[in-house]
Amino acid sequence: MKKKELLVVMLYSNGGCFQYAKELLERMDMDMSLYVNSYQPEKNALRNCKPLKTYGFGLPARLLSLGRFLCHILIANLRGRYSGLLLFGPSPWDGFVAKAFSFSKKPVFYVVHDGEMHSGEKHPRTQSRLLSAMQHATHLIFLSRHVQQQVKKVYGIDKPSLILPHGLIAYGSTPSQPRPAKKQAILLFMGRLSHYKGIDLLLQAMEKVDTAAYQKLIIAGAPVDHFEVSCSHPKIELRLGWLTENEMQELLQEADIMLFPYLEASQSGAATLAINYLLPSVVTRVGAFEEQMRDAALFCSPETNDLAEKIQTLCSDAALYQTLSQRLVALRKDYSWEHLAQSLKTFLEQQLNPTAA
Repeated sequence: MKKKELLVVMLYSNGGCFQYAKELLERMDMDMSLYVNSYQPEKNALRNCKPLKTYGFGLPARLLSLGRFLCHILIANLRGRYSGLLLFGPSPWDGFVAKAFSFSKKPVFYVVHDGEMHSGEKHPRTQSRLLSAMQHATHLIFLSRHVQQQVKKVYGIDKPSLILPHGLIAYGSTPSQPRPAKKQAILLFMGRLSHYKGIDLLLQAMEKVDTAAYQKLIIAGAPVDHFEVSCSHPKIELRLGWLTENEMQELLQEADIMLFPYLEASQSGAATLAINYLLPSVVTRVGAFEEQMRDAALFCSPETNDLAEKIQTLCSDAALYQTLSQRLVALRKDYSWEHLAQSLKTFLEQQLNPTAA
């Protein structure tokens, strides 16, 4: 009798959610049938993928492709082909896929990045789709304990779950030794520019930081959700637009300190860049940042004066800078993709074969 496969579905095609899924799947040694979006602009080493048409395709092509796929799920489960479903969110179609598979009474594992959409990104339809997928899942995989507790508190959803944080992101080579403190540091904010990431807060705080304490601040990334940013500060450089991997690598090599002035957060893929490139950081005490960065960052409240004070401190205190850099070396070991992929595989196997565990 042919061994049942795990059905794995990833409808995203780029960005942090795509990277999270592909890094794990490239390292997982399991019998699985993998369906991904046909449009794949980012490099990956995924093998034997079956194509679906979602992002990057017109509405008729999407409806036809997804309609066929949902029918395939129903028929395949009648034949007993799949042992379970691993669904990487978020996408607008997750709820439909999870519901179709749930009729089989087999496990549905859903990966939840955000329990609630961020300020500026909230939309009732998007939130409803996310809720539908979580409700039809039997197991949930969260990137932070913060989101797990948020989902339980806000929606009353408390299902068997796994905390599987975002692994390290790398663009080219990463440093092997702690970074030395510099007399005038280059500060960096990098990522999508949106209201909830505290760009306005950062600009206000920088007005209170002594300009002699740092060389410059680079704010790099593409504005989203109609967010607009402008600045006339002589030591703040705006690089607006989507960044290539080479551009991100150059910024990370140029920078000395990363800034995370977020007003809210679940977890942050950009924070793993700070960890992997051993960049001491000033981070607001919101969401899962403390859970993610532990004692390897300088934390502050999401308030102008405190943020400015902590930026000034990290720029001026060489001993503190060196301590944080050394702690990042130790923290980096806990976020290797190999370690995380093995944790996911073990969890899946235990839930799919409880009697063998």
